[in-house]
Amino acid sequence: MPVARTEPRRALAAALVVVVAALLVVLLVVFLNDQGTSSGDGVFGGLDAETLVERQEEDGVPFCVDDPVDGLRPICVFHTGADPDTGWVAYDAQVEGCAFEPLFEGATEFVDSCTGDTYPFTGEGLFQYDVAVESGELEIDLDGDDPTTTTATTVVESGEVPEG
Repeated sequence: MPVARTEPRRALAAALVVVVAALLVVLLVVFLNDQGTSSGDGVFGGLDAETLVERQEEDGVPFCVDDPVDGLRPICVFHTGADPDTGWVAYDAQVEGCAFEPLFEGATEFVDSCTGDTYPFTGEGLFQYDVAVESGELEIDLDGDDPTTTTATTVVESGEVPEG
């Protein structure tokens, strides 16, 4: 039986297609691994503080987003007081994989969808992150050295949460 002749052009074209496809797969993997990272250090920023205050005053609820760094957990941001440069708290919006929802329209608490436990919009009892305002924009440190879980917050008559 005769052996079929190999056409060098066809073999070269097939090899080139395989190499291009492999490069596209590598680029896709690199692109997907880089998604959701706002900066290399786990700081999520670019949220305009005044806009968030206005939105919270209109809606009455915290601003909540999916975790912008690694997508593993949703976070909420809540503001107390009159100054948009201070009074911010950011916290996990789920416990053990169970998402939160407002109890009802006009509520001041979230309810854990799995247990029915409630948490105030101010984030007491939840894992919290450091928040800073730089040039009018919120910066949330999702990789903070010392994130905390608060157990109680005292709110004074003015509606501001005291420092400390």
